[in-house]
Amino acid sequence: MTQTLTAIAAVSIMALFGLSRHRGIAADERAAIGRSVEVAALTVSERWGGAIRDLAFDEADVNASEIRLRGQVDGLSNVMGTEAGEVALDPETFDDIDDYHGLVLQDTVEVAGGEVRFEVSFSVRYGRSGTFEFSRNPTTAKVATVVVREISDGRGGRSPVRVETPIRMTPTKQSLHS
Repeated sequence: MTQTLTAIAAVSIMALFGLSRHRGIAADERAAIGRSVEVAALTVSERWGGAIRDLAFDEADVNASEIRLRGQVDGLSNVMGTEAGEVALDPETFDDIDDYHGLVLQDTVEVAGGEVRFEVSFSVRYGRSGTFEFSRNPTTAKVATVVVREISDGRGGRSPVRVETPIRMTPTKQSLHS
């Protein structure tokens, strides 16, 4: 009888050890996938940030022959978002930074042998030169914020990834600050 109880105890301990090890491996795998998805989200954010930085500072600067200098706010648009001739859901039609304001789109990236879908949203605001704190009035500084959020069905056992990247821009310098 003692041998039977000892055998049952040994089998139970081995089963618990095996289950514990399986849980640890699964947790490590979830963490690794999460890190891969974070890298993909950062890549998506940087790609869209680059697309924003490639555009003119303001609608008034689209065909300008000279660079707007700090403090030259004459002619700057009070409108954030698309203007006439631009399609709100088609970044190919955008010609200045603030055209991205309010845009929400989806982007899909291959990660760890599968596809991950992201929602990408944009906001653009004027900022104070030097500090880039938000300003209600037009200035020669803008802050575009790109938010990349993983669209998840929740089956992965981890929280969806979310990355927020502010991009600070002036007519002469545009930089990425994450």
